[in-house]
Amino acid sequence: MNRIHLYLLISSVALFIGCGGGGSSGDELTAALYDKVYEVNTSLNNLNPKRGFYKPLTSLDQQLDYDRFQHAKDDGFTLVYTPVKLYSYTQTATLPDTLLQTMKNNLDDASKAGVELIVRIQYRDDNGSDPAKDIILGHLQQFETVFAPYQDTICTVEAGCIGAYGEWHSFSGDFVDTNPDYKQNRKAIIEALMRVFPSKYIHIRTPMHKELLFGSSNEYGDEAQEAQVTPSLAYSTDIRAKIAHHNDCFLASFSDKGTYESSNVTFWKDYVAHDTEFVPLGGETCLDESTYTNCDNAQKELKKLHWSFLNVAYHPDVIDRWKTEGCYDTIANNLGYNFVADGLNYSLNNDTLHLELFVTNRGYANLYEEYQLNFVLYNTQHSYRYNTQEDLREWKPSQQQSIQKDINLTQVVSGEYTLGVEVILKNDTIRFSNAKMWDENQKINKVLESIHIP
Repeated sequence: MNRIHLYLLISSVALFIGCGGGGSSGDELTAALYDKVYEVNTSLNNLNPKRGFYKPLTSLDQQLDYDRFQHAKDDGFTLVYTPVKLYSYTQTATLPDTLLQTMKNNLDDASKAGVELIVRIQYRDDNGSDPAKDIILGHLQQFETVFAPYQDTICTVEAGCIGAYGEWHSFSGDFVDTNPDYKQNRKAIIEALMRVFPSKYIHIRTPMHKELLFGSSNEYGDEAQEAQVTPSLAYSTDIRAKIAHHNDCFLASFSDKGTYESSNVTFWKDYVAHDTEFVPLGGETCLDESTYTNCDNAQKELKKLHWSFLNVAYHPDVIDRWKTEGCYDTIANNLGYNFVADGLNYSLNNDTLHLELFVTNRGYANLYEEYQLNFVLYNTQHSYRYNTQEDLREWKPSQQQSIQKDINLTQVVSGEYTLGVEVILKNDTIRFSNAKMWDENQKINKVLESIHIP
């Protein structure tokens, strides 16, 4: 029975933002292609989770007299880096309860502040030696109960644990390459981290390490691709699909100070660029070398390698260069994903509302967690959610997506409604980079302001 008459009251929008990749460019399109068009405001992407510039903070093992996580959130950061420094425990089999409680207190503060953490465990700097493998594995086993209640507070994890600063160089003891079991010992660290953080990506310092431990390389630096993430492996429980990348000397030299094997930088950059279609890449700069750190080259590399997050504080000379040359804000907006609603087509046939929403990812990278996208009809009394079954991790950079949904209105109570798009993972919501679209109270992107259903 056709009991519904639908009026869509739509205010006109003067500025049209065109479509992304996979078709014509936005400049070639006209507003006539859409029934509703939207104004862009890409700076809104800074507010979204799991991407962008991150703020480095004091280590989780240190209790401070102020809430550093709330300070970071108040400064506009949703993503922060915090190490766990265990320099005093390299020969201690069991970590003290006081240390574990301090870590829990800090994790609780981070959770309450609503920030997400990039975590790295460190045992030393340039001095000293790596702990024995069994010492590290024992500590990681203790950490399983520490981090278990805070998995939603952890964004991602750097492999850490071994080498100077946990950066997987200058190894000693069980992990130096003269040890006959060094590969198995290094792999054991990754596998133990997977148990502590079962749903998280583990970022390894160089792609050569990934291929050495989980691929077909016989020696560090051998050209091989067995450990690369393929479409069939992507987002699976296969350990290769869970190992991501971090680069802590981005743009410092032709090889990023050894991040890529100097004899074949192109091969290993392509390796990372392929992997990061499915896993995240983050890190920091470490030296201002203008040949590589200039804005033109930096943006080209960020886009090629699909960067998701960068240290806002290091290296300060590089950050200052980007501000001086004028690309800092562009980088801030485009790290990771950046979803922009281009337009909406809609029609009503009997009791069915047909929707087709067009969204372009203008960022450098994919979304790497599985968010849910719902169309929502809502007002102060009622709310109706309609899942779209979209996998947003497949929204590639510079490509436009078409999201279609037929909504059956027969169960909708008569009244005035807003039509929104909710992008959500547990308590995290994603805001489209469009002006005058965000409903802060509902955490929903409004795509039609007013719908009357009699």
